[in-house]
Parts: sequence; C-alpha cells; structure tokens
Amino acid sequence: MRFFYSITFISVVSTCLAAQDASVATPALGFAFDSSLQAIRPIRGIPGAALLDDPIDLGFPIRSALIAPRQNFAVVTLDDSSVRLLRFENGGATVEALDTAMAAPDRMVLSSGGRALLLYQNSGRLQTFRGLPDRPVAQEWNIPPFTAPPSVLAISDDGQSIVTADGSVDSGAVWLLASDGGASQLPLPGSIVALSFRRNSRDLLALAANGDLYSMGDANTPYRMFHAAGTADAVAVQFSSDGARAYTADATGTLSVIDLDSGSNMRISCDCSAAGLEPLNAANLFRVTPVSDSPLMLFDASKVEARVWFVPRANAKLSAGGVQ
Repeated sequence: MRFFYSITFISVVSTCLAAQDASVATPALGFAFDSSLQAIRPIRGIPGAALLDDPIDLGFPIRSALIAPRQNFAVVTLDDSSVRLLRFENGGATVEALDTAMAAPDRMVLSSGGRALLLYQNSGRLQTFRGLPDRPVAQEWNIPPFTAPPSVLAISDDGQSIVTADGSVDSGAVWLLASDGGASQLPLPGSIVALSFRRNSRDLLALAANGDLYSMGDANTPYRMFHAAGTADAVAVQFSSDGARAYTADATGTLSVIDLDSGSNMRISCDCSAAGLEPLNAANLFRVTPVSDSPLMLFDASKVEARVWFVPRANAKLSAGGVQ
C-alpha cells in the first residue's frame, strides 16, 4: 500500500462553500472547537475540498468542548464551570442542561460511539452518563486508590466499563473498573498513554508511549502486542469502523495503520505535530490537529491509499505557496 500526502484544494468547491450562509448550511465533515475564540466551528465540504467556517454564535463563550463522533452533539463546559449538552440541529445549536453533572471536571471523555460520557475530578470523584444524548442516566463510581491521578481514561459505549492509566513507565498501573464496583489491574505496561474501546463493544486498544500497541478482546482477556518500530511520543489510538485495523498517531506526525490480524504496519506523515485522532462524520476519517493559525490536518484512512488533507479557514487567503 502506498501513502500520499495531499494538499489538494479545489477552488470551485471552495468558492461555493464560502458563499454558504453559515447559519443554515449543514457541515459535511463535522465540527471543531476553537479554544482561542471559545466557540465551535463547522468543517464544511469533503476531504480534500473543505473549509473551517466561522464559529457558531451561541451568545456566550465555551470553555471546553468534546464533539461526539457522529457530530450530532457536543459536551461543553461554560464559564460558570457547568457541563452542558450542545445539540447541532437544522444548521444551528441548542444548549441543554446535563442534570446532576459535576461542575468543573478535570477530565471529560466520550465513548467511541458517543453514547457514554465520563467526568473525572482529581479529588477522586468519577461520574458517568450513559444513554447520550437523548436519555442520559448518571452514575457515581467507587474507584481504587490510584498511586497517581489517571492521565488517560476510556469508557465503553454501554457505560459499564472504564479503563484508566497514569502513564508512569516505572510504577504505573492500568485498571479496569466495572459499573458494579469491581476493579482489576490489567496486565499492561504502566506507560500507556492512549486508550480506545471499539464502538458498541468492550474490545480495547492500549497504546504505550514508545508506540507499542496492545489489543484486548472484551478488555479482560490476554492481549496481543504489535511493535511499532520507529515511533515515539505516541498520543492517540482508534479502531477502524470495522474493528479490523488500529490507527495511531504520535507527536512527530507519524500516523500508522496496523492490521490487527496480520500485524502489518503502514505509516504516513502529516508533517505536523499531531495532537489526537478525533473522529469526523465519515468512516475512518480523523482530525489530527487542533484549531490554530495553521490549517487543520485530517487523516483519511477510508480508502486503500491513506491520505492526509488540510482544511484552511474560510477567510484564509490562498497563494501559490499555500495558505496565508
């Protein structure tokens, strides 16, 4: 398989996209949080011909946001530290209270399918909501005495399982927590820096800081390990939509496709500092960089030949050398 780094930009499509009314047009790819503007911005178009549009005007700032994988809602915190649901409907957005949600969580995590939410405070409080976005049901969890606050957490789509890791190479531990109060330590290295459950499943991927990948069925069975030679400073891991492959990203911009059957590992560089693998509104398409002065970078593994695309801002000026 060959990989291509693509910066294709189609001017005709760009012109049409820029001419759309941002209040009514429906973004094809999804949304991204802009921390500098404290707002959420639509990503309009298709891979290779997309624009980061002007922010949605809610009338108030957003302190932080998690965009659901299906791009139909977001979990946000406001200036009063409250946690709210933000629904994207009919080209706009509405805000709803998330009753009983803890204020000012230190960590917020959505499940891979967006059906469950985890809220964590470093004081040791852990709260979840399952049945999102329509019928959220809250639960408070009893957690074991961690030697250090978890640096990474993941929750299954059914809201029944949580995995935590503190990322410590020497003394770290990886825990599997159950909604009935059970807790067990998983036989994984303490250096795990990214976790991901498969959508609608308890199959688990765990990524170590050195790029080694661990795959576990039902998060409580013997694991398989895949060596990812040449990678370091790993930051994110995701399942493919069919569960047959794993995608990883590291801070140097290396993006990997790992076949979970054969173990083959194919890599591409985004020539950027990858910060994550945030799902967009297409199978096996991810945002790898946050909103900044530079174009957004997308990792597109939906085809046989994986690609990297860029998404400039709608008001960016194009030149022969790229985006200004």
